[in-house]
Amino acid sequence: MKHVLMLSLLSFSAAVLAQAPVEERVVPQKPQAQSQLKADFARKERQKAADRAHQAEQDLKEAQRALAAAEKQ
Repeated sequence: MKHVLMLSLLSFSAAVLAQAPVEERVVPQKPQAQSQLKADFARKERQKAADRAHQAEQDLKEAQRALAAAEKQ
């Protein structure tokens, strides 16, 4: 009987923890570390956007050259 009671309490506590909001499940970080993570993420996203813009400009130039060559023919 004790084992059944113990197992039911363990499973109940696990179920309660599983329903806890995400904020309570995450280990709190120092504000400086969290700010650094956000800054790093923003920096990476800005670099990716710049790379995509550069690639789009290169594609546009290539398309314009192809159009000019097609118009000459």
